[in-house]
Amino acid sequence: MPRKREDAAETWDVHLCGTCFEVPGLWCVALLCPPCVAFSQRREILDGDMDRYECCGGMCPVPRTCTKPCPDLCLCLESFCCCWCAISGNRFLIQNQYGLQNTKCEDCMICCACVFSCLYCIFRLFVDVPDIVDYTVDCLYLMLSACFQSQQQQELRYRKKGKSVQKDR
Repeated sequence: MPRKREDAAETWDVHLCGTCFEVPGLWCVALLCPPCVAFSQRREILDGDMDRYECCGGMCPVPRTCTKPCPDLCLCLESFCCCWCAISGNRFLIQNQYGLQNTKCEDCMICCACVFSCLYCIFRLFVDVPDIVDYTVDCLYLMLSACFQSQQQQELRYRKKGKSVQKDR
């Protein structure tokens, strides 16, 4: 399993909370179809070399022999069935590739989202949650996933264009 770089000192081109304002086009696409963005983003991260594909960016201990015969299918399944794992795996790979670190605010948002998700799942076991609450939670998670993916996609653009790419305001 790959390790996170200890020497990460770079920051993201766009702050997580500003993605819907600074890169609204990327944010909207990521909001409308998170699995499609996760799939295409991973292919871009790997420069199209699917021989380098690892489930969830290497964060899950899945042997490569399982993914070797058909990595595109595995990535498709990962993106559509475990979208948050695919998004997290992409983030992990981008952070390691470019030596990026999250801000304290980004770390706090990620941690709060994880804790809230677990608590919400447990809460739903014991209480019948009204549909409007479910829809609201789903919308919040869609917006958060759009923030992650648009931040990541902007970073890929920024790095591949030599740090001179314009944001799509």
